[in-house]
Order: sequence, then C-alpha cells, then structure tokens
Amino acid sequence: MNSSAALGVLNLAIVDSALDVCEKAALASDFDRILGLNLLQKTEKPAKVHSAEEMVKVEALIERRNEARKNKNFVESDNLRDELLSMGVVIKDSKEDTVWEWE
Repeated sequence: MNSSAALGVLNLAIVDSALDVCEKAALASDFDRILGLNLLQKTEKPAKVHSAEEMVKVEALIERRNEARKNKNFVESDNLRDELLSMGVVIKDSKEDTVWEWE
C-alpha cells in the first residue's frame, strides 16, 4: 500500500468543500483504521510542551556533562545525567556526540 498517496487523498478529502464535517470525520476514521495510525485514540497523558528556556537549560547541562566526560570526571557526569533524567531528559551517548530526547 502506498501510504503517502493514501494520506494525500485523505488530505484532499478534508479540504474538499463538497463534503460535510460528518463525511470528513467518517472518512478520516476509515483511513485511520486501515492505515493503523491511531489518530483518533485518546492518549492517557497529553504531550508536554517544553519552553525555550527548558531547551536552553538542557543543552547547557549536556554541554557541561560532555565536558566532564571529556575530562574523565565521571562523578560529575553521572550527577548531570541524573539531573537531566529528573527533568525528563533521556541521553544516548555515542563516540561522535550525545543525542537526547524527552521521556
């Protein structure tokens, strides 16, 4: 199945003024079921929106942690990792860089 083409068709249907809201909702529900997107399922926990200040703080802590790792100060590095984790930040280290994401 060509999923991107199917989503394109759905998008065209949603903006089609010839269809009423109920028809659009039914069509979206059918596409959702067939494609397995789970767009209409309620999530138990809404996604948290993070502020620019939080992002800057995370980046600064990761920079400090990377510097501690570079200097082989693993106690400080571990403490900074724990602080980031308490903020909901998961860190994945590689030889090249550090990647992070919100929990």
